[in-house]
Amino acid sequence: MLKRRIPNKGLIRDFAGRNGLAQAYRQVFQQLCGELHEPGRRACAIASAGHEEGRSSLAINLAEIAARETDGAVLLIDGDTENATLHQPFGAQASPGLSDVISGDVEPKSAIQSVGENGLRLLSCGSSPVSAVTLSESERVGTLLDEIRKQFAWVFIDTAPLLTEPGMAGFASRADGVLLAVRWAGTRSQLVTAAVDKLDAADARSVGVVLTQRSFVIPSYIYRRL
Repeated sequence: MLKRRIPNKGLIRDFAGRNGLAQAYRQVFQQLCGELHEPGRRACAIASAGHEEGRSSLAINLAEIAARETDGAVLLIDGDTENATLHQPFGAQASPGLSDVISGDVEPKSAIQSVGENGLRLLSCGSSPVSAVTLSESERVGTLLDEIRKQFAWVFIDTAPLLTEPGMAGFASRADGVLLAVRWAGTRSQLVTAAVDKLDAADARSVGVVLTQRSFVIPSYIYRRL
């Protein structure tokens, strides 16, 4: 039984051995495969109510597991452009990235970076922040998501917190499913309920909740809804 917590923004380095934390993420991914089973409809937004929920760690490690265990390429997108960190564990560049593609300054293929030997690619934050309203309503964002669905077996999108970025639920709803990261024994139930309500209001498809940062981790893809 695992005796340490899931880190907030850490990339697991040992996926091949008997790593309990890696196994926990692997079981989450296996459950996710059951929810998003249709090819070309496997864009999953990773959301949270607030900051420091373990959301980015969840997105990074699910993308890494997917790249190792699927035949097609996998794309990880940093949609939290105000507090972008996904490029750091890979030693990748912050730009060009998502904001530059949305602005039309860069083509997607020029902004997507290879960050591993297993088919994992990264579309980092870009050179400037992008508002949640733009992410949720821009036609260019919709076109981008349609294009990458055709090119990648899986797409994981790390969003900004739902309760601190108005409109972010709308961006999450553009994915095929939303997985909510909730900090174990740290996030008040009222905040989680408020986050779920925002997703419901945006007609997002919620596919589950993952409890993060537990001192002992039971692979915890445990709820379809709260």
